[in-house]
Amino acid sequence: MSRKSLACLLLVSMATTLALGGCASDRPRSLETVRTVGDRAYDRGEYQTAFIEYSEVVDRSPADWRYRVNLGKTLLILERPRAAREHLAVAHNLRPNDERIVDLFAQAMLEADDHDDLFSFLRQRVEQRRDVANYLRLGHFALRAGDVDEAERALLTAARIDRGRTIEPQLALAELYANIGDDERALRRLRMALSFDLNNEEVRQRIRAYGEIPGPSFVIVPDEAR
Repeated sequence: MSRKSLACLLLVSMATTLALGGCASDRPRSLETVRTVGDRAYDRGEYQTAFIEYSEVVDRSPADWRYRVNLGKTLLILERPRAAREHLAVAHNLRPNDERIVDLFAQAMLEADDHDDLFSFLRQRVEQRRDVANYLRLGHFALRAGDVDEAERALLTAARIDRGRTIEPQLALAELYANIGDDERALRRLRMALSFDLNNEEVRQRIRAYGEIPGPSFVIVPDEAR
C-alpha cells in the first residue's frame, strides 16, 4: 500500500471514530440518571438544579407521579406555588388517595392565595369521607388562611367524630385557641390532651407556659368522650 493510500485510510478511520463519538454524546441520558442527579441536587439544597432535572423527568415521563411530587416540592421551595400547584394537581389525579400529595396540593393552593379553590377542595374531601383526618386538615389550612370560624367548626367536628379517642384533635383545638388569644379554652384543651399521656413533654411545656403544673390532678377527660 502506498503512503498516499495509507494516509487516506487513516483519515477515513479518524473521521469515522469522531462521527461515532459525536453520535454517542448526543444520546439522551437515561431517565434513571436524570432522577439520580435531581435527587442528589435536592439533597444538597441545589434546588434550581433539582428543578431542571425533575422537569426533564416529567417532560419525558408525564405519568411519573413520584417525580411530579418531587418537582412540586421543589417549586414550593423556590417560591413558585402556582407552578407547583399544576404539577401537584396532576399527581393528585394520578394518586387521589395519597395523603402526602393532598397536603402538598393544599399547601400550593394556600401559598398561591387560591383560597376559594383550596376550601372547595378540602370541603369536598370532608363531604366524601367525613373522617377525623380530613376535618383536621380543613381546620389546619383554614387557620393558616385566616378563617378562624371555619377552622373552629372543622376542628370541633374532628373532635366529635374522634369521640375523645386520640390526642390530635385536642392539640389542634389548643393551637387554634392559643392563636386567637383565648387562653382559657386553649388551656382546657391542653388539659384534655394531657389525659392521653401524662409524660407528653410537648403538652407539659405548653401547660407550664400558662403558669400551671401539669400533674395528674390537672387532667380532665375530653368533652367528646363523655
